[in-house]
Amino acid sequence: MEIRWGVVGLGIHASDRMLPALARSRYGRLAGVYSRRSETTEAIARSYGARAYPAFDVMLEDPDVHAVYLATPNDLHRDQTIRAAAAGKHVLVEKPMALSVEDAAAMVRACADARVRLYVGFHLRFHPAHRRARSLVAAGEIGEIIWAGARWTSQRPADQGWRLDPVRAGGTLLTARGVHLVDLIRFVCGTEFRTVSGCSDGLREEAPTDNTTTATGELASGGFAHCVCSRLVTGSSNDLEICGTRGTIVCRSTIAVDPAGTMVLRKDGSERAFSFDRCDLSAEQIDWVSGAIAGRDVEAIGADGQAGGRVTAVTVGVIESVRSAKTVALHYPF
Repeated sequence: MEIRWGVVGLGIHASDRMLPALARSRYGRLAGVYSRRSETTEAIARSYGARAYPAFDVMLEDPDVHAVYLATPNDLHRDQTIRAAAAGKHVLVEKPMALSVEDAAAMVRACADARVRLYVGFHLRFHPAHRRARSLVAAGEIGEIIWAGARWTSQRPADQGWRLDPVRAGGTLLTARGVHLVDLIRFVCGTEFRTVSGCSDGLREEAPTDNTTTATGELASGGFAHCVCSRLVTGSSNDLEICGTRGTIVCRSTIAVDPAGTMVLRKDGSERAFSFDRCDLSAEQIDWVSGAIAGRDVEAIGADGQAGGRVTAVTVGVIESVRSAKTVALHYPF
């Protein structure tokens, strides 16, 4: 079964990455697009031979649409997901899934009640290095986890528009990159954050925009984790490292939009290395979600609503910690 998608929100990420990826997909096809900018909607629809919807509700009424991809500002995710679920549409929503744990829980409930699938756009799960690292950790190859760290840093211009509004975005670098790192550590290590402590040059009333944010946490399985995201760094390698009692895994330069990189397993005084070409993670993600919706037997890789909700809880905890200068104990209503 081919899954036909409606794409909502036609900003840079959707137009430059997800729509071309959908065109390359094996199991998904673009049915139509919608944004509040009618001229942009019509132009993009023409370029892909798809339908231009004049309103979100019109898209939801179209029986040719099986699933919607939401690439809209973060504060719109809750209501748009709930409306899509009520219309019987499956949902792939961009990260962060929601700006509060309560909103995330409402999205999970709405999709469960409507018996539709809910997934969150954490593309880094699909990198073969991260998948291999996850399998090694689960098999006990590096023993018990002592420490895990991930960073996504670069030097680039400041964000603009709604991403600078904390009411709409919930943060800047934290909600654009930091959430990916939190989810990646959860995914590869197979555990949750028990506590979190954040430091940032923003995320406060007097300085809402964050250009660099770090978070350190205790993991439920034992051990600790650290994440850092920044737009001010030159020459950094964006890596994932997991240190255990029997060995260490390093995924180097695997964290990006279209990454390549290597994975190294160091154990028993020896080292095994694996190299990866540039990965088409956006198309991999669309294929996986389309396959899951169609009922294909797929490996448990993609992030569902529960995973997205738990990342939301960590993100909210980081912001609370920055503002209070205290470690925050996390609770997950999922």
